[in-house]
Amino acid sequence: AECDLARNSYISAGDQNNAARTLNDLAGLYFLHGNPDKAEIMWREAIEVFRKVGDTEGVAASSNNVGDVLLARGKLLEARELLQQALTGYKLIGDRSGTALAMVDLGEIALKKADLPDAKRDYEQALAIGTQTGDKSVAAYGLSGLGDVLMEQDQLAAARGQYEMALGLRRDIGEKETVLQTRVALARLGIEEGQSKDAEPEARQCRDLLHQQQFLDDELGAGLVLVSALLDQSKDADAKREILALRPLEEKTQNRELQLRFSIEFARVLLAEHDLPASRILLDKVSQQAETSGFVGLQWEAQMVRARAEGEADDLAGATKQLNALGARARTAGLLLLARKAGANSESGTNLSK
Repeated sequence: AECDLARNSYISAGDQNNAARTLNDLAGLYFLHGNPDKAEIMWREAIEVFRKVGDTEGVAASSNNVGDVLLARGKLLEARELLQQALTGYKLIGDRSGTALAMVDLGEIALKKADLPDAKRDYEQALAIGTQTGDKSVAAYGLSGLGDVLMEQDQLAAARGQYEMALGLRRDIGEKETVLQTRVALARLGIEEGQSKDAEPEARQCRDLLHQQQFLDDELGAGLVLVSALLDQSKDADAKREILALRPLEEKTQNRELQLRFSIEFARVLLAEHDLPASRILLDKVSQQAETSGFVGLQWEAQMVRARAEGEADDLAGATKQLNALGARARTAGLLLLARKAGANSESGTNLSK
């Protein structure tokens, strides 16, 4: 209400620039209240006004905001275009923190598209800026992103080092949400390190804390890591109970990556129950949707689980062939963790069910 009143006052006074700045704030409120559609419309309107009055800072900030919305929705190409515009604006006005955060988002897009060299470059530059300016929050984003890259490269010990440094910085500045996000990343890493038994209670605690603080997308993400930890321990009934409890969150989220990850974990639960037809249908759908959105890693992960379903159906030769081909593509792209997992599953029929 206050933002609306202020904006109308600026409009009445003919102050387009401050009216647009207030609209930018108002859009942020709608976004935080779970209405990204209305927020995006407002931010786009603000961008046009900022361009008209020559406010480079305003254009950069609103472009960044729209880019973040598009990134969450999985519209990677459109998001990258808006974020590049934001990056250009931040550099023009010398906003180093804005520059770094835009680069973090661009690094995330590159990572989703399996462009690891670009992702690594963007995260390293963001980390350098955060270190030079003493901005611990920015530095932590760079460290966390590098942890993601290293995990995809199957450099698990190095990834843990980056995540733990990010966690330390985030605890120093008291960022509750990002502290929990980093703990969830460490739990996911623990699963890949063969420590699912330890990852399970950590993911569960993070999920509960995120629920209390009403970080719904993060709660969903933590819940999916918990499901993965349970499946890895063959606690299939517990995993099914947890995935069903997460469905209301999945139905509400507009985060495309979380929707796809939910479907992959649900398919794994179905596969554990030997419901092969349902798991195949779901995984084929995920693979197609991930390809359309440009989520290369998730597309190949869905295909890997799909090959396991073929192995469960006693087509071991066909499954092995698919997994070997998938492993080769993943190695070429530098996704060495996925390549290793595909290779492990192609070595013997006994591994195909995991």
